[in-house]
Amino acid sequence: MLRSTIACLLLTTVSASAGPVSLQPLVIDGLTMEVAAKQEVHTPAVGTAERKAILAAVHAANDESGNPLRYTVRVLNVSGDWAWFVADPASADGKNHYEPAILLLRRDKGGWSVADRPCQEADCEMDAEVVRLKADNKGAPGEIFALP
Repeated sequence: MLRSTIACLLLTTVSASAGPVSLQPLVIDGLTMEVAAKQEVHTPAVGTAERKAILAAVHAANDESGNPLRYTVRVLNVSGDWAWFVADPASADGKNHYEPAILLLRRDKGGWSVADRPCQEADCEMDAEVVRLKADNKGAPGEIFALP
């Protein structure tokens, strides 16, 4: 009875919290249970393996063969297996600059890949696109979506 009461209280507390969650093991009196734990939004530091992996996915999705781009990152918000990326691409020599790259990425067993991208045409409303991205990509935490 005590175990089920504790589990119920823990799940009720986590359910009331905002933000994405992941399951974490919890041991109570020798009984292991999976309990949801909130995942915070963070920006991977320059040079970290996580940031390099995300940038590799961005390059794979955006760069033309034989024409690599350089990205000046404005926003890189990561929570769990989701990332929101906003950057200014330029040619490798820095002479040509292009429209901003705005991407929603997701990590799975194969690594990071682009899950979706908002419409960036002149007649598209970015706020409406973020609403669409959230609806189309169930599980993407709303807290990651930010524009500079």
